[in-house]
Amino acid sequence: MSFAFVPRSVGRSKPRGGVSSPSTAVTMSRGAAVQSPQPTIATPSTASSSRSVPSISGEDIALLLSLVLSEYALWVAPALRDPNRDGYVALSSVISSHSALQDPSLSEAVVVKSLRQYAPDGYDIRMILATGVKHGPPGGYEIRRRDWDKVVSSFSSYSRNAWQAKALYVERLPHAARAHLGILKLFKTLLPNTPNPLQTISFPAHHQDPPDAVPKCKGFALLTLTNKADLDKILADWPWSSESSTISERGREASEDILEEARRAGMRTLAKAAWDKLQDEYLAYRARLLEEIARAEAEEPAAQPVAQPHTTQPKRKKRTSSPPPPAPEPEPAAEAPASKSTLTASSRYPPACVVRVRNVVPGTNKTALRSLFAISGAELDYVDFTKGLDSCYLRVASSSHAHKLVGHFASHPTVQKDALDDAGAPASEHEQLRPLVVELLDGRQEEVYWGQVPEKVRKQAVLKATSAAGLTVEPEGGEGEETKGARKRRRRK
Repeated sequence: MSFAFVPRSVGRSKPRGGVSSPSTAVTMSRGAAVQSPQPTIATPSTASSSRSVPSISGEDIALLLSLVLSEYALWVAPALRDPNRDGYVALSSVISSHSALQDPSLSEAVVVKSLRQYAPDGYDIRMILATGVKHGPPGGYEIRRRDWDKVVSSFSSYSRNAWQAKALYVERLPHAARAHLGILKLFKTLLPNTPNPLQTISFPAHHQDPPDAVPKCKGFALLTLTNKADLDKILADWPWSSESSTISERGREASEDILEEARRAGMRTLAKAAWDKLQDEYLAYRARLLEEIARAEAEEPAAQPVAQPHTTQPKRKKRTSSPPPPAPEPEPAAEAPASKSTLTASSRYPPACVVRVRNVVPGTNKTALRSLFAISGAELDYVDFTKGLDSCYLRVASSSHAHKLVGHFASHPTVQKDALDDAGAPASEHEQLRPLVVELLDGRQEEVYWGQVPEKVRKQAVLKATSAAGLTVEPEGGEGEETKGARKRRRRK
């Protein structure tokens, strides 16, 4: 005896708005459909409301995946290549391999949806079936590049020298391009004819960063391009020596803003080989400079006690015949006038007119530093700064301006937030940054500094300091000039 299958609730349909709880899963048997209670599982509608929306758009996800699974990344990281040589790797491993994809709201399903929408011909994606013993979490997806066979056949031609020939150093990046995604968008605009113009992006670490610190973009980066022709084009369009770069081919209209910002920032590029040479020269110069500073600081304690009596004793001998010991007591507040009296037209350099500043941002520039320190009201003659160092020297018009500069930053602790910060910020609002240390150079350190300045510049600094101090510039032979004037008057008679 057989019974015909009769489906339930054919005539009536329940409204979709009312969802009963708890939820049920429908399983089919030979006789009829049987409903069995199951634990509550979030449906797509409820999951989307409870799960936060990813902060990265689908197009940006596809762009970042092109960098994570580039030829260079597959050549360098064996973890991105399956041991079975079929090219499929777990998508979860790909997402966790790059810091730009570390978003708590970014799930595998979102990545798969983005790739199928914005890069449908770039990747093969398959679902992992939970059959048998499987290591790792159940379910999920596996992914590989669609041109995997071509990539594998090219591994034999890859080498470190081949990649170095396509490497590029870029600095003065605009603010919108100071992350992996921003740099990708910028070079996608600069090279519209290349589908994936970049192979890798790295940010050089600062020499004071801890070993476990993740390098951050400070306005410069090292890039590896896909084609040598693209490298030559970028070097020609954004040269190192030119202050204002121009490009021959503009990108899409929607991307003109980032190009204009790159022009305003003065973005420039240099081949990696040339950058390595500059790095070697800088490290040699930095080591020599540190040795000179250490040697000057070691000689300073022995030189200062001897230098102070010599600056006061001759002055007291000319004015009075009294012994010099009681002279220094009434003059603790007369240090600035004493420096003025030692300034003459024959001085080798103007004393107390150089200020050293520590803890500046190594990637800053002289224009930003001049604006930053002009806030104190001191008149700056020259900003002596070398890019890459965290200290600089300021030459001011007179010693009074130097004391004003030191006093202002001593009473107003200030930090420089970033390389383009030309106004500074209170140190109390940025406790993680080191405040600027402004100190006056004197003694042996001052002599060492002025010894490296050209003589013509030193003479100009002396003349400007004497005029700022209100001193008359006269040669030492004043009487000779009077006799010359008398002779001229006699000739006129």
